[in-house]
Amino acid sequence: MTVAAQRSDPVDVRVADSPLVALRFWTDARLADLAEAGAEAERELIDATARRTNLRNHLRRNDETRRRMLEALDRYPIRDAVRAFHDGLALTGEFGLVEEHIASLKRRCDEIAAERETLSHVRETLRAISNTGGLRVDMRSARLSRAARRMYQMVDDEHQAVARTILDGPMQRLSDAALDAELVGRALPRDVRAAAEYAARCHSATVEAASALQRRIERLWPLDADHSLVQAVDDLLAAAASSGVGTLHVVGVERRLDSLVELSAYRIVEAAVDNGLRHGRASHVDVVVAFHADRLSVLVRDDGEGFDVSATEARLGRTRGLGLIQMHERAALSGGRVEVRSITGEGTEVRATLMTSRQPNVTPR
Repeated sequence: MTVAAQRSDPVDVRVADSPLVALRFWTDARLADLAEAGAEAERELIDATARRTNLRNHLRRNDETRRRMLEALDRYPIRDAVRAFHDGLALTGEFGLVEEHIASLKRRCDEIAAERETLSHVRETLRAISNTGGLRVDMRSARLSRAARRMYQMVDDEHQAVARTILDGPMQRLSDAALDAELVGRALPRDVRAAAEYAARCHSATVEAASALQRRIERLWPLDADHSLVQAVDDLLAAAASSGVGTLHVVGVERRLDSLVELSAYRIVEAAVDNGLRHGRASHVDVVVAFHADRLSVLVRDDGEGFDVSATEARLGRTRGLGLIQMHERAALSGGRVEVRSITGEGTEVRATLMTSRQPNVTPR
């Protein structure tokens, strides 16, 4: 039987006549995917390396300019000096991000090469085996394996996004404060008014940096002994108000639960709200948090574009399917489950139930 080769689309092995043919089919398709991914990674690596070289040259010129300005600061306008320092800080931050991106691309190329070599050996072995061989393929594991690799890439992308947010926000403001502090020392002997202005700017920059870092940390860990699930969801909807209008409803008597249950519920709500606003382009999102005697239920309903749930679950490991995997796995950690209902053009509804029979590890409020 002929095996289709060089396909980049995901393969549903249930359409094959035998498990062995299906496995050979999937191997050829995966090798084609890896060839394409390897070529793309190499192109990105070349572009990133060229970008790094260009940034290094700009950074060297900026370092020389700043050195000359510091040696003869009195002869340069303060505005030009500040601009030169800001440019240098921006170049340094971007250079660091490019270096990290290059390292990530090199690791990705090595992983692709290793997997291609392994799958090439597997393909040759499969070709030597008769089609009557008793091989059994676990389709769900195959799809989840693909999804896991994509999720690791998502984690790398998230780390890079967090680094960029910190560099472009709090770190930039702290750099401004450091420059203003240096200017205070230089201006104080001859211009007290200018020194006071620099000191005020330094204080403002440090306060803004601290506030930005606090907001970033709250996104990473939104729950603690003083911040409940309901409060965290309310803050989430308030932060998303620029994208859409969110409404929170609480059913039952609110109480503190096991930290794993609360965090799992929050992350499910967070993913559902993000999907509705960012992917579904919803204008309104309703969130219901219901406290029962032995379980916690959350419901997120939006009026967005919706999507085909069955088709998305059939190709787990690509795009939106990753969010569904995360929701299901988080609910499973607490002995619960997630149900997603959606119709294209009519919005999406996510229901999650998490068991709360264990004793809470946070003192009830």
